[in-house]
Amino acid sequence: MIVDSENSKKRERPLNNYYQNYIDTFKEWLIRLGYAKSTVKSNTYKLRYFFNELQSLQITTIYQIEPSHIENYHKKLNKQCLSTTYIRSCLLAIKNFNKFIQNTENYTIGFSAVTIEQQIPNVREILTKKEVHALFKNLDASPIGMRDKAMLHLLYSCGLRCEEVTKVSVKDLDYHKQLLYVQPGKTRLGRYVPIHSKVVSILKDYEQYARPVINPNGYYFLVGSKTKNFTTKTVRRSLIRILEPTAITKTITPHCLRHSIATHLLEQGIKIEHIKQFLGHQNLQTTQRYIRITLKDGLVK
Repeated sequence: MIVDSENSKKRERPLNNYYQNYIDTFKEWLIRLGYAKSTVKSNTYKLRYFFNELQSLQITTIYQIEPSHIENYHKKLNKQCLSTTYIRSCLLAIKNFNKFIQNTENYTIGFSAVTIEQQIPNVREILTKKEVHALFKNLDASPIGMRDKAMLHLLYSCGLRCEEVTKVSVKDLDYHKQLLYVQPGKTRLGRYVPIHSKVVSILKDYEQYARPVINPNGYYFLVGSKTKNFTTKTVRRSLIRILEPTAITKTITPHCLRHSIATHLLEQGIKIEHIKQFLGHQNLQTTQRYIRITLKDGLVK
């Protein structure tokens, strides 16, 4: 079962005029208040997801929205194994829309009454080693197949975040030393990640034979055939496509592969401090979430 694939089709359904009008006026309100373009885009984009969910529930007006609708929506997001940051941004879009309604219609949808953060744990699926093998086994030797294999190794073997995968450049890879330099993010430090010799060979083959065929002008290591940039959306769509022919029934996203490699390293007896450095966590508590998951699932004895 691939929840992301099902949801992406649902999200592509057009909104009715009622909800679309609110999207448009909400966007204008954000612009007038001076919000950054990226914030305006993110808020309207994620509010559209929520409105699609309301439409599917036959909720015809915003005045019918109950706190339970938002709670259930939050649960649904958690089941998709999305990152905590992304889920919070989805809820923030609804909160901002609530402020918009309060200011323009003197009405509140009751969002502030929902104490979601403490109620719903963010639990991610973990792939077994056999299931990871099934992902790689499904890929062919075509240029796209080689690109997808390189992408999976960056997600799983190197334990990168989805956004980090899209930012890897050719110069970040030191094949001789078998190291990958992960560029620092907005709030993260850069780090070096070791690359297994077999993975080095796969990444080199992609760079030498597949990348020039797909898009020789791309700036980053992973490239798309239509655009120069390989975005996080492209990563998710590629993973969905790779999952579809397999027998895997878990709901998997790119970040679940990161959890999976952490689990497998723990099974191999790697110290938690080393896994923390490998994943680029700033504190040990974040890494310990992976341990709780493995104990719960009975993967570590």
